Amino acid sequence: MERNHRYMMISSTLICLFLTGVNIAHAKKYIYPADNFSITISDTWIEIPKDIIEQYAKATQELSKNKQFLHVDYVFQLKNSKEWFAYPYIGIKIDKNGPMAESELKKIHKLHETAKNIRNNFPTLISEAKLNKVLYDPEKQIIVVDATTKMPTVGTISGISYMYLTKYGGIKIFC
Repeated sequence: MERNHRYMMISSTLICLFLTGVNIAHAKKYIYPADNFSITISDTWIEIPKDIIEQYAKATQELSKNKQFLHVDYVFQLKNSKEWFAYPYIGIKIDKNGPMAESELKKIHKLHETAKNIRNNFPTLISEAKLNKVLYDPEKQIIVVDATTKMPTVGTISGISYMYLTKYGGIKIFC
């Protein structure tokens, strides 16, 4: 089962890289022992430093109506980006809150309400948020979300996220 999770994580990373047009001929491996995972990514991408991620999260929190904090553990972006968090980027969030309850998984179709709540909570950042498709594979323990977001400062962004459910919580990869 752990092998399947690793395979799915690698697959989704490759999909994100494919969607962002990355050449993976030259790659760099990042190892995160505290979170028990590693990722190999094209050397045309760099990791955003933790202090920059924290500053971005705090700035986003200030723009939130209810001071919601958007937490991401790791973020990678193209090396030639002129500023941090320039699109495209790949985010990784580690959830260590234990396994998701089966009752919550049965409500997965209600994620569309979550998109509406996020849009309403961040009106200066997001003018429209739409979940195009939400899939849950109970056998592989994976949730896939295809979304489109309109942002006044950036334009329309299409994204995909994968959440791999584990016995510890989950690993969410989005791009």
